[in-house]
Amino acid sequence: MEKEMVEKIQTATYSSRETKSTGIGLRNVMDRLRLYFNQRFHFAISSELGKGTTVTIKLPLIEGEDLLVKSGDS
Repeated sequence: MEKEMVEKIQTATYSSRETKSTGIGLRNVMDRLRLYFNQRFHFAISSELGKGTTVTIKLPLIEGEDLLVKSGDS
């Protein structure tokens, strides 16, 4: 993945219309984590063009909270 693409995914100004490459999936995951955990998570992308990309996600341990929403619960 090109360095510019990694930077666009990690900024709030990313739009899938800006490029023919994908990356919207990674941006979607990051946005959803931000909505749920606010700033209490870590999301990092490390990439070498032609070699591969590593995505690291670290989530906080939340004890005593029911994190699962059962079908029909709202």
